[in-house]
Order: sequence, then structure tokens, then C-alpha cells
Amino acid sequence: MAEDTKTQSNNTDNSTQAKRKRLPRKALPSAVQSNTNRSELTIKGRISSAAKAVSASDFPLFRAFILSPDADELFVKTTKNTIISLSTGDRYSSSCSGYLVIL
Repeated sequence: MAEDTKTQSNNTDNSTQAKRKRLPRKALPSAVQSNTNRSELTIKGRISSAAKAVSASDFPLFRAFILSPDADELFVKTTKNTIISLSTGDRYSSSCSGYLVIL
């Protein structure tokens, strides 16, 4: 008898608990592009004084860097083992050294 009462109370507790409603996600605003044709953009930035191993764990993710001080191509480290060129979108191995760029 005691077991039946316990089972009934457990069943009623589970069914009477209110389920949490999920709120719909807020859509992010769309970026507005003012110029429809492609053109070049000149960006000024400062380059770090010493190269650092990109594959090192303390090399920051999603920060712009270049492979040599006179390079004109920016890269971003996206994962521990992958870097992406910002100009072409190509993926490469992170087994290189790079100079962080402060834009």
C-alpha cells in the first residue's frame, strides 16, 4: 500500500510541474552595405614587434595577423589547427609563425 501511494505521488508530481517555455531567438539586424561594387580599402594598423607561433595555445583566436612584416595578406586563427586568409577565404594549417596586427 505504501509503495502504491509513493508511485502515485511521483506520477502526479511529474505531470503537474510546469514546463519552462522557450523564448524565441531574437534575430540579429542585417548589415547594410552602402556600396554595391567592390573596391579596395586601406586600413592602418600596428604590427607586433616579434613573431609568435600561431599553433601555440596562447595565440588568440579570431585576431588578425600577418605572416611577415612586409606581407599584404591578413589571416585569422579560427581553431587550434586552422587559419583562414581574409582575402581569399582559403584554409591553411596553423603550423607557422605570425605577427599580430592591431587595427
